[in-house]
Amino acid sequence: GGIVVLISALLVLVLGVWPQPLISLVQLAMPLM
Repeated sequence: GGIVVLISALLVLVLGVWPQPLISLVQLAMPLM
């Protein structure tokens, strides 16, 4: 559901402070939103 996507996006943004590759996960998740 949308809530899961939002939570995943927030986690990726928080974790994105360390490794850059997670930014790619955000870009991949964008179309799902």
